[in-house]
Amino acid sequence: MNTALTTLTFDLSELADVHQLIAKIGNQPVAISSREELIGYFVPASAVFDIEFAEATNDQVTEFLDGKLSNITHVLNYLEDK
Repeated sequence: MNTALTTLTFDLSELADVHQLIAKIGNQPVAISSREELIGYFVPASAVFDIEFAEATNDQVTEFLDGKLSNITHVLNYLEDK
C-alpha cells in the first residue's frame, strides 16, 4: 500500500454512505484506497480555511515581475517558439 498523507484511511466501498463517512471524519482529510492501493483523498469543505485574496496594484506586479523574470528567462525562451 502507498504511504498516505493523512492518519485516516477508508476503502472506496465505504463511500457508499458519504454522510456516515463525514460524521466519522469531522474536519480531517481522508485517504481513499481501493484494493489496498491509494487512489485519492477526500477533503471536506469544512477542513479548508477561507482564503481572502487582495488585488495587486500595477506597481506590485511590475516589482514582482522585475525580480522574478531574470530567474525564469530559460522558461520564457522555451515558450517563445511554442
